[in-house]
Amino acid sequence: MQPKTTCGLKRASLAVVVGMVLGAAGLARAGVFVDVPVGRTILDGDAGGLVSRVTVSGGAGILTHLRVSLDISGTWNGDLYSYLAHESGFAVLLNRVGQTDAGGVGYGDPGIDVTFDDDAVNGDIHSYRATLGNPEAGLAGPLSGFWSPDARAVSPFGVTEAMARTAFLSGFEGGNPNGIWTLYVADVSGGDVHRLESWGLELEIQPIPEPAGWAANALCAGLLGCWLLLRRRRGHPSGFQPLRSQPIRGPRALSADAEPENRLLSRAPLPIQSLWFSHSVARAGFQTLGG
Repeated sequence: MQPKTTCGLKRASLAVVVGMVLGAAGLARAGVFVDVPVGRTILDGDAGGLVSRVTVSGGAGILTHLRVSLDISGTWNGDLYSYLAHESGFAVLLNRVGQTDAGGVGYGDPGIDVTFDDDAVNGDIHSYRATLGNPEAGLAGPLSGFWSPDARAVSPFGVTEAMARTAFLSGFEGGNPNGIWTLYVADVSGGDVHRLESWGLELEIQPIPEPAGWAANALCAGLLGCWLLLRRRRGHPSGFQPLRSQPIRGPRALSADAEPENRLLSRAPLPIQSLWFSHSVARAGFQTLGG
């Protein structure tokens, strides 16, 4: 009898493991998209800049990856400085692209319509002309594509391409995706006009399982495994016995269009609770654009 008991324990343990795996299968990462239309002019040659804030809510889990889209029209990309801030981190998106140790005024290209991603194959946006193979000729239109953020957390009045890159989007990973996200953009050199058209967030969120749910799934799976073993020992090789034909007692069937329950997150945009432009409490001279 001892071998049968040992086998039963092994099978029960396997059932518990299977239950835990099946429970974990429902915890796939979810993508959340937030688009923020702006359409406001960035003051020329004013370090006060422009601030846009958006509040995200409903993201149940931790942030595992972040992409940021940014659309700025204008005439001299090398004038622009921009960062993204949140309670979980800080990242520098733009810092006078094209500025080098030799000085100069940065790239004089007309506009930026890009997506920032730490893993972008194009690499550092600060030297995008060199990456594209035209360091002197420049671009005929706005820069586009996927780029790694500038990430140079230094003053835009003395930045060069040789400075260390430390302020990446990965600084937000592992944090709470909810709360206020703040985009700051400034034109720090006079002579050209720029406009913040829009920006957006693409957040990958890993749901956090509830301990009680894991325990319940494991317990149910273990009990089911033991029940199957007992039925097999009583003479049912498959563990199941054909059910006798019985009338259905009451309406038990589900409708064909029944929606699944406990849906953690969908790929639809989260509701935006607030979108506003205001003064920054940390910097003087920010442009106020409404209530």
